[in-house]
Amino acid sequence: GLLASGSSAKLARTGERRAVVILVVSASGVTVEQAHDFKRFAMAVAGGLEGAELQHVLGRLATLAEEDHAWVSETALRSLPGLRDDDPWQKGLDGMIAYARRHGWVDDTTQAIRAHIERRG
Repeated sequence: GLLASGSSAKLARTGERRAVVILVVSASGVTVEQAHDFKRFAMAVAGGLEGAELQHVLGRLATLAEEDHAWVSETALRSLPGLRDDDPWQKGLDGMIAYARRHGWVDDTTQAIRAHIERRG
């Protein structure tokens, strides 16, 4: 399932702004790290998870593009538990999407944001 990490969100609110918004993907689902820093957007994928298995875990949240990128649904991202009712987070996401759009990292047809895939362990 999709979960928002409360402890990471709390850490980000303390003023630590060097983190990035990271969607952490493992066989057990997707969680969010450093949810309140919009300077960079990435997807961290557990080692060994790829192809059809990775797409199955991502479900409606994202669609794999190339080996190192995915398109993340804005709607699914905005509705993540713990973040859907967080107005400051939603406004931060607006700004991140505007920045990404200027760089060609938003697909306006599918309303998806391009995320770099980083492999973990």
